[in-house]
Amino acid sequence: MNRDEDEILTKFFTLMNKVKDVLVVNRPELFEYVKNTNFRDPFGRYFQIVLYIGTNKRTTMTEFADHFKLKAGTATGIIDQLVEKDIISREANPKDRRKVELILTELGNAVYDKVIQIQKDEIRSVLEALNPQDMIHAKEILDKINNALIIKERKAKNQNE
Repeated sequence: MNRDEDEILTKFFTLMNKVKDVLVVNRPELFEYVKNTNFRDPFGRYFQIVLYIGTNKRTTMTEFADHFKLKAGTATGIIDQLVEKDIISREANPKDRRKVELILTELGNAVYDKVIQIQKDEIRSVLEALNPQDMIHAKEILDKINNALIIKERKAKNQNE
């Protein structure tokens, strides 16, 4: 690995950790909001599940288990806990009633919406430091990184099948 690659890796890891801290962990207003709900795991595995299901709107148990690399029994147990907390509900697939899909409840959607709004507001405040040309370059670089990650994810999925 050359010096430039090493420097980019270091900056990338630093950026990832700062993004996680700023957008998720160090969010007192989110923690306060969540504390007053039935949602008692604001930054642990439940939080990631709410973000995943909220982003996808509907997901099957198999998709959920595959995404989080869980065995079926473990996935069912976690979803049972979130159903009990009224964060997620199970619904029959409108096209195939034999399939069950996971969706966010009203409370789950409220938590998801709050998280997304806090994250968008925080990102906007950070992007204010960029001039219009920097914004164009940032978008181009983020698109390239995202596309590379999508390709990597597809390759990994194909190898596992």
